[in-house]
Amino acid sequence: MQKLPIGESDFKNLRKKNCYFVDKSDFIAEIIRESNDIILIPRPRRFGKTLNLSMLKYFFDKNENARDLFKGLKIENLPEFKEHQGKYPVIFITFKDVKEKNFKIFIKKTGKILANVYKKYKDKLYSLDLDKNEERKIESILLEEADYTDLQMALAELTEYLYRIYGSKPIILLDEYDTPIHASWVNGYYDEVIDFMRGFMSAAFKDNPNIFKGVITGCLRIAKESIFTGLNNLTVASILTSLFSKYF
Repeated sequence: MQKLPIGESDFKNLRKKNCYFVDKSDFIAEIIRESNDIILIPRPRRFGKTLNLSMLKYFFDKNENARDLFKGLKIENLPEFKEHQGKYPVIFITFKDVKEKNFKIFIKKTGKILANVYKKYKDKLYSLDLDKNEERKIESILLEEADYTDLQMALAELTEYLYRIYGSKPIILLDEYDTPIHASWVNGYYDEVIDFMRGFMSAAFKDNPNIFKGVITGCLRIAKESIFTGLNNLTVASILTSLFSKYF
């Protein structure tokens, strides 16, 4: 008997538990076919953003043995399945719990999130022919001791390392990117977070030759402060457009 997936946002768990699932797997093909490398999808809460990103993660990630999760779904019969399933390193980051009271704690929490992402690839990172500066930065991130500048560059530099390791360009999935921005507005350190996020996002997504796709979700489109300045490869699929609308 199938179950209702109440509160379940992990695609693997949903499929393993035999929960009801409205088949939106052709969303994966739409992401691949989108001509722009970077896609921003703002949607209100409870619109299925995290579940869709989780589905993308399990589909693309070459470190997940997830082929069977897509059995019987639409994507299995599309050409993108054979060509892209399990072919990429994936960087999945969520800022959903970054709701800190001040900028110092925000930086500490961000450092912990990035450390966990690096730990996934720790052994492979140390197998690279690293120079001393690269070793220092990787070590500082893993130990949660990285400074402001190294944290800003950490995501972009991880894409380069993964490309060197695997020979295939990684995919970045960034969920709830705007949660720390909203928290900073409420708690009075907005300008500091905007400055950090501008550098963090620009380094990772602007003219980065080391990524295949980047998919960003959040509730808001932060445009006024120019977080996405110069991202000429950015597609914004807001609730006011038809792009991807049937998947959310």
